[in-house]
Order: sequence, then C-alpha cells, then structure tokens
Amino acid sequence: MTHTETTTLKNIHVLIAEDNPLNQLLISTIMDKEKIAYDIANDGIEAIDFLKKNKYSILFLDIQMPRLDGWETAKIIREELKLDIQIVALTANDAANDESAFYQAGMNNYISKPYKKDTLLELIHKSAGQMAHSHDSEVRLYDTANIERISSGDAEFVQSIIATFQKNVVLRLAEIEKGLADKNSEAIRFSLHQLKSSIDILLINGIKETVLNLEKNIIENTISFEQIATEFDLIKAHLLAVKEQMSY
Repeated sequence: MTHTETTTLKNIHVLIAEDNPLNQLLISTIMDKEKIAYDIANDGIEAIDFLKKNKYSILFLDIQMPRLDGWETAKIIREELKLDIQIVALTANDAANDESAFYQAGMNNYISKPYKKDTLLELIHKSAGQMAHSHDSEVRLYDTANIERISSGDAEFVQSIIATFQKNVVLRLAEIEKGLADKNSEAIRFSLHQLKSSIDILLINGIKETVLNLEKNIIENTISFEQIATEFDLIKAHLLAVKEQMSY
C-alpha cells in the first residue's frame, strides 16, 4: 500500500512494516495529517520488497509479524541488503528487558504500543535530518514562552538566556565528545543531564526524548559507546541547528 502525498517535511519517505489493520490505520492517519509520504508492508517479506525498490528515511518494524518477523527482517536488511536505514522496532510489550537485543539485531531504537504521535514524529524528524538547516524552515525548534513568563516579558532577560544557551551548548557538546574519546560514560551522562535542563527551559522540541532515552540507557549500561556516538551525532546536529536558528 503506497501513499505519495507531497510532504511538508522534505525528502521524507517512511516505511511501516505492521500486520495489524488497526495499528496500520493509526500510523497512517498520523502520516496523512502530517503530509508525510509512506508505504505500508503487511509483513517482513513485503518490507524487504519495498526496500529493494525504494529509498526510505526510516523503517518502523513490528517485531511480531507473519511469514517473516521483525528480527529476521532486520537481519536481512543489515546483512544481505547492506542498508543503513534507521530501524525502529515496534513492540507490544514493555521492551526494557529486550533493549540490548534490539541494538544487537541492528535496530536503532524501539517504541512500545500504543504509539504516541509525538514519539513517532520525533523519530521521523531525526532520521530524515530535517532539523531546520535552512533559514526558510517553518519548523520552530525552540520556544521562549517559559522564560518570557518568568521574566514578565523582559526582552533583555530572554536574550541573556538565549546567549547563555548558545555558549553552554557548545561546551556541553565538547564535553560529550571528550567523554566518547575517553570512553567515560559517567561524564557523558552528566553532560546529557545538563543539556536536558536547557531543553526544558527553552522548550526545545524534537530531541528531548532522545536525550532522556540515551541518559537512561547509559545509567542502565544497556548501550555501547558506538551506539552512544550514533545517538549523539543526532543530538548534536539538532542542538546546533537550534543554536543557528537563535541567531536570526
């Protein structure tokens, strides 16, 4: 099942491998409302066929499907097709105990059912790299409503907070890069926690859940440094785009 609406999120094409009609309807409704182009595969075999014919930004992959399940599908994608597409596992259960298994199987992330619109859209934005790299983007990556309310609309105060963020975000990102080089997970976790505070204050959208999940995985020791580096690249690109957007 193919849907080719013009998307407001440039160059995004999503593949959804999900056999349950109700879940298909839920996800497709979200995609249609956001005008995101997508295809739906009813099982792993159909998903493989789609991937051979088209290029996708992200694959949402149900773990339990007929004919070819999510585990085997991911294996074929990585080992036979040699694709580096972002794969997000869809699971009906609390996946905390399976988290490391998802990563080992070549998947980049997971979400539990029932699906949340904000979570789906954040993952799509991440994978597609649509982090407002141009000044013409309609997507506002941050909101000063919190600090305007706290300061009773003091424009000078708002600008001072923004300037502080622009300075500190560069420092925090550099600290994480050093932590990766030194393989110091605690240093990385600490700097992520500092970034989380800035994200909350400035209502930075599209990245909070990624930061929270990465910090959680580091605390629980369920993620490798290679996987941390992959997630960090996405966080860094997004926060630098926020910093750039604040400059105009």
